[in-house]
Amino acid sequence: DAPAGERPPLDGTLLEWTGISERLTRRAWLTRMLTGIERCASASVATQPAPASGRAATAPAATTNAVDVSSPSEPTTWYLPELRPGQFQLPHLMTCGSLVQIGVRNNARRQFGPDSPLHVAAFSGQTYGDTAVTYLGEELRTGDMEVWGQLLKLATPIPLGGRVIVSAKELLTALGRGTGGPAYKAVRGEIARLQGARLTVRSSHEPMRAQFRSMFPDDPLSRSSSRGPVEVSFQLLGPSSTDGRVWSVAVPREVRVAFGPRLSSWFSEREYGVLTRRREGDTVKRLYLLYRSHVRPWPFTVQELRSYLGSTMGRDSDLKAS
Repeated sequence: DAPAGERPPLDGTLLEWTGISERLTRRAWLTRMLTGIERCASASVATQPAPASGRAATAPAATTNAVDVSSPSEPTTWYLPELRPGQFQLPHLMTCGSLVQIGVRNNARRQFGPDSPLHVAAFSGQTYGDTAVTYLGEELRTGDMEVWGQLLKLATPIPLGGRVIVSAKELLTALGRGTGGPAYKAVRGEIARLQGARLTVRSSHEPMRAQFRSMFPDDPLSRSSSRGPVEVSFQLLGPSSTDGRVWSVAVPREVRVAFGPRLSSWFSEREYGVLTRRREGDTVKRLYLLYRSHVRPWPFTVQELRSYLGSTMGRDSDLKAS
């Protein structure tokens, strides 16, 4: 109940606010506070010596989650990498390959089933064949990726596997969209599409292997000295429920394997929002995400862009014009 424009006097990085301009509902404020309390409690347990018969699991340096070694039979708590104010994050599986496709918006979306899956084997920044993705579900486009990215941002302060609670209006406003009937219908379809999206990632890319070993230390592949690929499957979104105004959406724990150093990038919401307000096309947005995923400027041929942007356009001239 602090005066308008002021924050409660909370000290410490665990409860650090992401910016004075951020609008937080009482629900969001309490959610973050409870999450901070849980992290403090977990951290105090994690600093105690582990029992002689137990084996402590460790989390990667890119995260701030603590591990409760007193319950080795329980799965490790995982969080997405923390964000700086005004940023969102997406994995390179989304931004640097053809998993998300661009083309003519009015065309019918393709369905990728067990008999005709989508195979993606080339990702910018990786050696060809280091990582291969098999995708099952309805064709993903830029709008689906934007909804997923916003839900991931909301999921950052909570343990993965938990539910993100957000009103449809808040979600649409954050996406820079209108709040009319068609916009509500579109976001319902996008959430349903993300729930039906299933990825099987097979990778010998060392950052991915390291992330896999951290998340699944008991898996035989994690203990093996082999340099062979590891494989993990996950859905982009878990179960959801809604009353038409507020969404409750689960973010699967396994998505964490696609995030971390050299696996994902942070992007400016302000810069991306400019593209949305100017009503730039999907090609422009995907180009922004692709180039910003690289540390330095990088030259791409048109054929490489066709591959990395997932272009379904029939001719190079159409992509150049777009």
